[in-house]
Amino acid sequence: MNRISCIKAGIDYDEGLQRCMDSEEFYHEFLKKFLEDDSYSNLLKAMAAKDATAAFAAAHTLKGVILFLSLKDLSNALNPVVEGLRNATVIDAAVPFMPKLEEEYKRVTDFLREME
Repeated sequence: MNRISCIKAGIDYDEGLQRCMDSEEFYHEFLKKFLEDDSYSNLLKAMAAKDATAAFAAAHTLKGVILFLSLKDLSNALNPVVEGLRNATVIDAAVPFMPKLEEEYKRVTDFLREME
């Protein structure tokens, strides 16, 4: 894993590395652990169930993980979903933003799997 490939995957490698006390090993481990995080699948399940409260909780948790890891493009795709669900009783405002989120999530997770 190198800075150039991370930039292409929408990851701010330097910022993420700084959050991990400049330990590449530590940061790489956290990036690998992202593949095991269930926040995204919880978001998809809640959206399918049309449960705005659970969808917001999952999206907000996912946002925290993404920000910690500096997954910038994924964060940009997630933000309108989170805001669409904030204080919502229905998922309608978030639905139009899900395809872009799914596209970015796949791009990042495919990249991380290739790096294993």
